[in-house]
Amino acid sequence: MSQSYILRFLLISILYLPFYIVSSSAKAQVATEETEFVSDDDDSLKELLVKIDNGAKDHIAILLPTYSAGLTKISETITKGIFLARAADKKTLLPIASYSLEYDSLDKLQVTYEKAVQKGAKAIIGPLTKKAVKKLVTTNLNFVPTICLNVVPEAEGIDKNIFLFGLQIENEAKKLAKLAFSEGGRKILTVAEDFSVYQRFLRSVENEWLSQSGEIIAQFSYTDLNNDMSRINELLEDTEADTILIAVSPDAAQNLRPYLGTRLPIYAPSIIHTSRIDKLRMHDLEEVRFLEMPWIIDKKSKFVTGRGKGQSLQLERFYALGIDAYEITSMIVSDPLNIPNTIQGRSGIITFSNPLFIRDGKPAKFAGGKIKPIATVNHK
Repeated sequence: MSQSYILRFLLISILYLPFYIVSSSAKAQVATEETEFVSDDDDSLKELLVKIDNGAKDHIAILLPTYSAGLTKISETITKGIFLARAADKKTLLPIASYSLEYDSLDKLQVTYEKAVQKGAKAIIGPLTKKAVKKLVTTNLNFVPTICLNVVPEAEGIDKNIFLFGLQIENEAKKLAKLAFSEGGRKILTVAEDFSVYQRFLRSVENEWLSQSGEIIAQFSYTDLNNDMSRINELLEDTEADTILIAVSPDAAQNLRPYLGTRLPIYAPSIIHTSRIDKLRMHDLEEVRFLEMPWIIDKKSKFVTGRGKGQSLQLERFYALGIDAYEITSMIVSDPLNIPNTIQGRSGIITFSNPLFIRDGKPAKFAGGKIKPIATVNHK
């Protein structure tokens, strides 16, 4: 199994679900190689680290999981984004300490958090998974400003120093529905896979669609259609729908798209965008609309591996998340009473609605084997 295919499943598991999704076509296990953190192998960033062993010192703490190879790789990527943002910071100037290597099991979350505070952490970035965030926000601790990198339903009534920020699929689905409605859609036809993540995306789109007074014309299972793709042409010939949503995996989207024709606009989750260089895939997904990070659309990313090759878009999204997480943290530390309502982030436009930092991607579509931004009316 290729590394990009593995990372695709990791992205879904961390951002969209508190557990791994493994389809019948993906039986191989995730690679087990451990990875190092930027603090160990990047001399240009070592000066930003604080040595915490010799007594307390004010710093920003990173608390990201390392209790599996997959989580370690994602935590490493977010950490690199944090360091990039810290290197450009001209006002906060607090050093950074990573406690991630000590946070090597979920059971160590509380004790590692408390250690960071005792050692002088003035703010903490993390944890990452939904399960860890839920555990933290329901624990009675002496909290410092903490930017959790996931969103949980337990947001109401949490400590005033807890903030939630992440790449939430329900919000992406809601915004995508608003985009489709703003572009004239009123009657939607949906195709979705049966996995929980895609069903969640589908439900969020449908709920928003109905709240906008739209109609749901038809709902189809990708599994059923995949047995006979020719049925799709027949279904579309007589449909009253003016909009199509495909809540499916990248490979399923590539298989499905040629049968959907060009008459109706098609919308999909951003997870279908997996590579800048896979021109064949992007041609196959011609005119499919989705919401993507400005960081990726604008092609400004300098994120590369040690071998000089660009990372997958799945990891780039985590990298941008790390940049924005640090910048949010810096704002809170610098002036906690005047947090901006809107932030132009690398991962999107970020709106602050205490305790949530809500990220909105930029509308885009596949066009001619490339990604093209879509000029739209305000779809908030």
